[in-house]
Amino acid sequence: MVSDIVFDFYGTLVGYSHESVREGERKAYEYLLSQNYEIEYSEFRKWMNQSYFELMAEAKAHHREFTIEDISRRFMENAFDVHVNGKFAKEFGRVHVDEWNEGTRFLDGMKEFIEELGSKYRLSIISNTHCPQIIKRNIETMGLGDKFAKVTTSIEFGMRKPHSSIFEHTLTALGAEPSQAVFVGDTYEDDFVASKNAGMISFLIDSENKRPELTDARLNDIFELKNAISRASTLS
Repeated sequence: MVSDIVFDFYGTLVGYSHESVREGERKAYEYLLSQNYEIEYSEFRKWMNQSYFELMAEAKAHHREFTIEDISRRFMENAFDVHVNGKFAKEFGRVHVDEWNEGTRFLDGMKEFIEELGSKYRLSIISNTHCPQIIKRNIETMGLGDKFAKVTTSIEFGMRKPHSSIFEHTLTALGAEPSQAVFVGDTYEDDFVASKNAGMISFLIDSENKRPELTDARLNDIFELKNAISRASTLS
């Protein structure tokens, strides 16, 4: 019998932008100019995207999350060959990540959906993120601040999905048996495969049907989860 449901956050409970800087976003760029770092906007976007690409590649290799200060430092090294720390690195990173989060899309009906699931199951979140405050702020904005028993973020824990320790840590903290816990996310390796390897009941949000072989383990959207859990419970 399922006792717990653990969610990924971005791409699962909310929609989000895959771009590090969307066209027209200029708050972080203007902050940079205000600190007397002159750069064309097109170059700003190019080096920000390059910096993210490098940091993500490194994070995937060693499974350690990077911080908003790391984003600032890598960008400044790439764009200006300048090493920065302290207040500037923190503030530039904060402005950039806050601006990126403006692309978060709250899904219609999510509050009611979570409340319904929460009446039957204990709910938690495991998310890769550079800034835990943003996830917690989004949860509050959604009106769901008291609905999750545990929110584990990679930057606070130290390791990111798909590393097994982040799943094990969360399940241990909850006192939950892996075989009685559902995990649902939108990334095949980081969410589906990793949680399955941790012994959990795994579902993948796969709106483009890239993984048809998963049959009953794939969902077109998060709102199919309740029926999918019922089917899995019947088969078990």
